[in-house]
Amino acid sequence: MNIIGEGIQDFVSEQIRTRQIIYGAGITSNRTPEQIEYLNSKTAFVKLVSSVNLEDSFTASSAELKELKKTYGSNNLAKEFILFNGTTNSNNTQRFGINTSGNLINNSAAYGLGGLEFGFRPMSGITSAEIKTETRGTLKTATVNIKAWNRVQFEIIDLLYLRLGYSVLLEWGNTIYFDNNSTLVKQQPNSISKEFLDGNLDVDQVLSQIQEKRKISNGNYDALYGRVVNFSWDFSEDGSYNINLIIRSIGDVIESLKMNVLVDDKLNINKPQNPPNNTGGDKQTEPDTIESYADKSQIGKLFYYVKKVLSAKPPTNNNGSVSITSIANDKTGENLLYSPDIEQKKNFLKQIFEGKTEPEYYIRLGALFAYIQNKILTKYDGKTPVLNINYQENNYIYTTFNQISMDPRVCLIKTQIGPTTSGNTYYYASEGEDYIKEIAGYKVGQVMNIYVNFMYVLTVIDDNLDNKGKCSLISFLRALLGGINKSLGGVNNLDTHIEEDKNLLIIDQNPLPGKNDILTALNRKNSNNVDITTINLYGYYNNNTTAGFVRNFGLKTEITPDLASLLTIGAQAAGSVVGEDSTALSKLNEGLKDRIAPTKTDANGTPSTESTPQEKLAELKERFSNAKKNFDKALFELGSENNSTLPIWNDSNIENYTQLQLDFVAYNAAKKAITEKKASNHIGFIPVSLNLTLDGISGFKIYNALKVDTTYLPSNYPTTMDFLITGVSHKITNDNVWITDLTTVMVPKDPSQSDNIVTDLGNNNRTERASNRNRNCAAENQQLSANYTLSQLSCGAPAAQYFVPLEGEIKRNSRGNFTRQQIIDNLRAVAQNIAEPIRSKFPTVIITNGYRNKGGDSQHEIGQAIDIQFTDIVGPITNQNTVMLKRAQEIKKLLDERKRNGYDQLLLEYKTNNRPWIHISYRKDGRNRNQVKTFLNDVTAQKGNGILYNPLV
Repeated sequence: MNIIGEGIQDFVSEQIRTRQIIYGAGITSNRTPEQIEYLNSKTAFVKLVSSVNLEDSFTASSAELKELKKTYGSNNLAKEFILFNGTTNSNNTQRFGINTSGNLINNSAAYGLGGLEFGFRPMSGITSAEIKTETRGTLKTATVNIKAWNRVQFEIIDLLYLRLGYSVLLEWGNTIYFDNNSTLVKQQPNSISKEFLDGNLDVDQVLSQIQEKRKISNGNYDALYGRVVNFSWDFSEDGSYNINLIIRSIGDVIESLKMNVLVDDKLNINKPQNPPNNTGGDKQTEPDTIESYADKSQIGKLFYYVKKVLSAKPPTNNNGSVSITSIANDKTGENLLYSPDIEQKKNFLKQIFEGKTEPEYYIRLGALFAYIQNKILTKYDGKTPVLNINYQENNYIYTTFNQISMDPRVCLIKTQIGPTTSGNTYYYASEGEDYIKEIAGYKVGQVMNIYVNFMYVLTVIDDNLDNKGKCSLISFLRALLGGINKSLGGVNNLDTHIEEDKNLLIIDQNPLPGKNDILTALNRKNSNNVDITTINLYGYYNNNTTAGFVRNFGLKTEITPDLASLLTIGAQAAGSVVGEDSTALSKLNEGLKDRIAPTKTDANGTPSTESTPQEKLAELKERFSNAKKNFDKALFELGSENNSTLPIWNDSNIENYTQLQLDFVAYNAAKKAITEKKASNHIGFIPVSLNLTLDGISGFKIYNALKVDTTYLPSNYPTTMDFLITGVSHKITNDNVWITDLTTVMVPKDPSQSDNIVTDLGNNNRTERASNRNRNCAAENQQLSANYTLSQLSCGAPAAQYFVPLEGEIKRNSRGNFTRQQIIDNLRAVAQNIAEPIRSKFPTVIITNGYRNKGGDSQHEIGQAIDIQFTDIVGPITNQNTVMLKRAQEIKKLLDERKRNGYDQLLLEYKTNNRPWIHISYRKDGRNRNQVKTFLNDVTAQKGNGILYNPLV
């Protein structure tokens, strides 16, 4: 899955919750002996294991090495010289005492290991280790410091660990910890060192086992499989050696992979000769063709074969478009894509254009990636790929209204626009695979269904050659994606991301609108799910029952030159400066004005001042007076009218249209920021980061959303921004302490969300927010029922978070005046009589909305109602609608059978573009109506008065 902002893994969330309970113990009750033991005895371990075998062909150049080769051939030396607790063998035998025999290794002594040439020297071992992520998680680099106390120890370390390019396994973790069942584990049981030493695991299995051990240990174990890339050492006056070892994950190998390889024999195609130059000069240079690349690389060869087949295939109709699914070698009949799982896709496309003599040829991005993985990339032992590229259709990216490719020289997407006011519909790449997909009522783009121009692919390779004439895979992908970003209007910020298990994803740094609903529909972890634990930053929480294990935190900014431009010309005035989208920054600065330089201007001198929304819209409309007309002209020219005409190819127009689309998207973003008071997400990552230092914990992934207590942040950050993890680093110090550092980056909050989502500061309406700025939702923890607190039904509810008024304040609405205590009493009655019975039968229930303070006449306004959904009702919206109807009927039956005043209203609520939910209200005075209705788009459905049914079927 390539969607950024997914919630952290379940076992990590639960471990955070467990630790915060342990750290918070002792204020309201005495700590247990196990808790005291844990808090006073936390230590970490670090272990380094070698992959080196001593083969018979190894030449020993010293007497000591000859003895080692004779005694410890094959993998036995690596088994006897594991760097763990000093030096340990594979049976985990701890060394102790003094060696008096003179034996080099095979005894249990800690002193004298390596012989007695320099007396009783200590055993060698690791003094510290630091593991850092680089390039947003693509690479991990470990720096391991090792101490050797005599020449033989150093010889052994050199033989096993200072081998450039050889594999090593670095493991670390907590030696004592509480698991997620709150059971104290006193000795870390997790390791894969034995399997690694025995050679029973291939690369994929090693990576899979590491992830499994992280999960089993509940985040208290971690490891890095990598290769030795560098080392250094110095000799001390006391005869010891200080060794510095650099290990890098397999991402290092991936970044060196080359694209322009030719594995098979050349085709030796007869190419047309350059025509003579009649002026007597040198020969004229012919433009590059697909044929001219057939012998230059495997991709060129594939494209040559595809063009031969497609060129003879007539268009499906007058739109000039035709596609094929696969291509075979005309001599062997072999499928040239080498990927049966995509054989049924329309992988290749030919498009004829008016104004162009030759057709253009395109490959589906998923097919290109499949070919790269299966035919071009290196494989371990000829079987296991060095890299797994996710080329399936479950790669979703942001899309916007009327998005097309404005540059067919780069790419096409299959979509359509219309009917227009004239009644026409315009089609684009109509014979390809659909680009747009709807999930949970939101439209997303399918990045693998982008069709990339053959010649663009080939020229990207040529344009990214290094000084040795090679094009690296990563350079190729980033350049390719850069062109696609521009062609699609700059609304996407596509980039590569390589996960730790060597999966390569194409991610969009611009978050998806409706991300949380989409993740839920896809059965993925939702970043705003109440099951994800909030990280406590400082002090005690929840009535002094939990506390944080964060050692330090802080905000910092890194302003790039591009962002500096945005800050200069658009951070004020709703970000409405032509050509720049700084709506996210202007949203963060809403209501603020630079007293000295209040006015910004664009390149044309047009002012961008803080004005009323109406003035801003008028200014934008004037500035873009011809924008819509010109934009529409581009859309129509590049499309097939009613799927029966050829799209038009005009090189000069294409250049203009590409820039026009970029500006028009910025205009629309600014307009939306003004009218809807929401930032667009086109800017991608904003380099303002929240950095956390925690007691060691594993399992965090790059681009996971981080849910933290925002009390200590400036109040406007959590209401406008989300925090995504971009760096995870670990350090094991020489005093056996494991520390984890998390680095995050900000992105604009999901534009589909309201401003009042996910903050522990409180999110009442604007008139009340100032007085509640210093309130902490965690303090609203009084118990309403066995399983529900006040905060869960008010400020902590995931869909609508509102503080109950303070003592002395009166909530006035059409239902009368209500004090804080009256509202709390109402919520308590709902929790005890509605929420608890439902939870007992359906443990997956989530209260998404309890008390609400919007000034309306809903029973939410006085604490008499809750809205509920269920974590087990997932998948396509149509399926959710069906299951929710059955669940509502079961809940009605449950509450009817209780016969304790029943319920006031039970409303099954549907929307045509969102997930269904159930609204239930309850009056503690007993005057409950037991009223049932079905709603559609906030009003009673056609047949919904008195019955429950699905109005969408």
